Amino acid sequence: MTSTSPSTASAALAADTLRSWIAEHQDLVVIDVRSAAEFESMHIRGSYNVPLPLLSEHTDELAARLGSRVVLVCQSGARAEQARQRLAKSGIDTAY
Repeated sequence: MTSTSPSTASAALAADTLRSWIAEHQDLVVIDVRSAAEFESMHIRGSYNVPLPLLSEHTDELAARLGSRVVLVCQSGARAEQARQRLAKSGIDTAY
């Protein structure tokens, strides 16, 4: 994975690329920042649901527990980008 800077907007990640990363990197964490209801309706197997308001409230605590490989997902990418920016301010600058 290449590093992104906090000021760099995240790019869309192809499903095949994510599948490959999951298979290759045991330490990869996929965080779904949608609401619990959205997550329950459909989600990526093995992902964790941390709705954006909760992530915003506990960003520093979450960042302290995350490894260096983080993929953030939501429906359109807008909430994932907000989450990426918050995590970047807490030192996680390799979130996608």
